[in-house]
Amino acid sequence: MAGAAKRGFTTVELVLVLVIAGILAGLAVPVVSRISALRSDAAISSLAGHIRYVQTQAMATRRRTWLVFDATADSYAGYIEDPATPGKANRIALTDPLTRSALAVTMDAGVFAGIDLSAANINGGAELEFDSRGRPKDASEAALTSNGTITFSTGMAIAIAAETGHLAITP
Repeated sequence: MAGAAKRGFTTVELVLVLVIAGILAGLAVPVVSRISALRSDAAISSLAGHIRYVQTQAMATRRRTWLVFDATADSYAGYIEDPATPGKANRIALTDPLTRSALAVTMDAGVFAGIDLSAANINGGAELEFDSRGRPKDASEAALTSNGTITFSTGMAIAIAAETGHLAITP
């Protein structure tokens, strides 16, 4: 045998692989850095959808509905007036139309990891009620005197209009 074939990679092949790996890493950095913004957008959209759903349920069923926020636990839950025993004291869990289970959401977990529910201010409280006409009320069943706000750790917030319950998302 005049010369045994050598196994291995040439310098050109190694450099080419490193260049391709560098390009792929450069493309991945913007995507990874955008994940937090995507989670924040998803959290805001989810909450806005739930507020609209709870308001719609109040009008469709002619029963009062509530969203109760707990900033300490980074969560909120939906409730509806029990038709058999009307009143806030006997409210029951509202069913989430997507999961078919109780409407209860915890932030800073799963798809919302890293997103905290910073504060809820509904006339100074953390409970949003909708009457049978879809009008927003506070925990003491009083009409809102100013817009309610729910704020996230990212700085994004949802404002609930005092008169109509119309939602405005602020970045």
